[in-house]
Amino acid sequence: MHGFPKNALSRKKWKILLRIDKPITNTMKVCSAHFTKEDYILPDVAHKRKCLKKTACPSRNLPQIRHQSAVNHEAKAKREDRYVRRQQLLEKAVRLEAADTLLLLANTEANTHTKEEEPVN
Repeated sequence: MHGFPKNALSRKKWKILLRIDKPITNTMKVCSAHFTKEDYILPDVAHKRKCLKKTACPSRNLPQIRHQSAVNHEAKAKREDRYVRRQQLLEKAVRLEAADTLLLLANTEANTHTKEEEPVN
């Protein structure tokens, strides 16, 4: 595990490469799986830890970005789904409104017939 560089420019570059959205803290580490063999200064003695070169940047096993066309396709599909759903809701509202209107007319007509049949005193 490796700490982030102290140099602000290098730190920012690592943050971009690793696609980190939050601020970098001093306790955050980067796994050695993100670096190549060439990124290390190999120790002279076997028991010493290998260190990263100052110019090392994460280059392996980086988070994948989705291709822009895939993002656009997903967004388009979502828009189409919303449109279809909205159309379905509008059609349902129209049917309900028509049913309410028919019910109101039927009730009005029934009340009219009832009043005509009742004798007036």
